[in-house]
Amino acid sequence: MNTDKCPKCGGCMQEGFLIESKLPVRWIAGKPEKSVLGGTKASGKEHRQIETHRCVECGFLESYARAVIG
Repeated sequence: MNTDKCPKCGGCMQEGFLIESKLPVRWIAGKPEKSVLGGTKASGKEHRQIETHRCVECGFLESYARAVIG
């Protein structure tokens, strides 16, 4: 996995992150389930930080769920 060059156009990739409601987005293992409070249940499941790279030439985004959170 090469994150230096864009797999679409060969341009340079820049590391960044995605944000949702003022918090970084994360990957959660399993299918989404409703919580008792009406949101989505995430406790007790594997959480991973999402690392995203953007091509400075064409804008292509490529994301990886690498580091385990908590």
